[in-house]
Amino acid sequence: MLEGHTNSVTTVAFAPSGASVASGGTDGKVKLWDVDRRRPRSDVDSNPAQVRSVVFSPDSRLIAVGNDTGDTEIWTVEDGQYVTEFTGHSDAVLTVAFSRDGKRIATGGVDRTVRLWSTDTSVLTLRPDAAQYRVAVSHDGRWIAAYNTHDESVDLWDLRTQRHVAALPDAGELTWGLAFSPDDGLLASAGPSGKVRVWDTASRRSVAVLDTTSPKRKAQAVHFSPDGRSLAAADGMGNVTVWDTDGFRTRMTMKGHEGAAFGVEFSPDGRTIASVGEDSTLRLWDARSGRSLAVLDNHAGMTFGLAYAPDGRTLITGNNDGTVHLWDVRTRTGRATLDISAGTVYGIAVDAGGTSLAVANSDGTVQLWDIASERRTATLTGHTLGAITADFSPSGSTLVSSGNDTIRLWDLDAGRATRHICDVVGPAVDRDRWRKLMPDVPFHTPCS
Repeated sequence: MLEGHTNSVTTVAFAPSGASVASGGTDGKVKLWDVDRRRPRSDVDSNPAQVRSVVFSPDSRLIAVGNDTGDTEIWTVEDGQYVTEFTGHSDAVLTVAFSRDGKRIATGGVDRTVRLWSTDTSVLTLRPDAAQYRVAVSHDGRWIAAYNTHDESVDLWDLRTQRHVAALPDAGELTWGLAFSPDDGLLASAGPSGKVRVWDTASRRSVAVLDTTSPKRKAQAVHFSPDGRSLAAADGMGNVTVWDTDGFRTRMTMKGHEGAAFGVEFSPDGRTIASVGEDSTLRLWDARSGRSLAVLDNHAGMTFGLAYAPDGRTLITGNNDGTVHLWDVRTRTGRATLDISAGTVYGIAVDAGGTSLAVANSDGTVQLWDIASERRTATLTGHTLGAITADFSPSGSTLVSSGNDTIRLWDLDAGRATRHICDVVGPAVDRDRWRKLMPDVPFHTPCS
């Protein structure tokens, strides 16, 4: 008899090796037992909520713990050390299963959803208590830059290994905008003090601290020109400031927005600068002279998100009324309005091919849309406190999103995702099992 829990035991599991047993209970404890010696191996200092499910990885080295909070935690068996956690279920996690290769986990919950996670590529949780307001992916797909509220630092992560590489010096304030230069040699951030900070990514040293048009004007967004010679910032007084990156001298300031300017972006050919803001206008500026070229009315309240399609023919804005507007750049007229219906649109991104649009929303979802057909293709759920920004990897196969909780990596390769699912559920599901698992869904055999 193995004793140690102070309340009911709700779940037990043998390790595939047969050497260990794990148990979880209503006392919120997870205990690991040595089978041969009939004594505790280690305790897992898990979330103090009722444990609903425990399962070992195929190599018996890891244990996954599903609990009442909707989280699934991963711990080492040998010494009970925390590895990571997956958050997204809105209620208790009732069951957890590893794939045969141990690289993926399936979780099922009271919220009637089944979620698939990759143990090495699905989610980056920097800290449970650290909001990630902004992220940017480097143009070569190597780095993720993210502001971390816990340390008030701008962090660099290796996208391939998902390891923390560096905390850039002198960040020192909340960051609302991040952008890599086209050659990835520079990283710029925008913050509420009105400062724009620039780092050399190779040396990871601060190379410039730039002022917007006056103190306390809150730098909201930054963007480099396609040739890397200019850097633009939008500020809280509705102005757009442009600097030369050779010496970081102020070149010009464009004034026009009433209230804050929230977004700024150069056109793909570098000739035009677009800006959006609190006054619901989309403004186009000549990137050489700063002359106003057009003022377009969004009719949508405040506008936070802004992105050009790679061919420069379409400009896209995201608004706080839950809509996204597509604009024809040549005619400077509205082309279409997408009804996102997910709260405020905080961030938008277009993939390198110009085919897919990602929309980050205040309800925590990230929606994917096909730009040509103007149809929604997927809704990604998982952020619990709102999704703030999104960015595609250069290949378009990975989407990076940030929120007030985590940074998440989404695998957008449909074939690979299907293979992940089939690895978990097996090569085939018979009609009886299908009816028990999904009684409302017509039977078919996607993994046969």
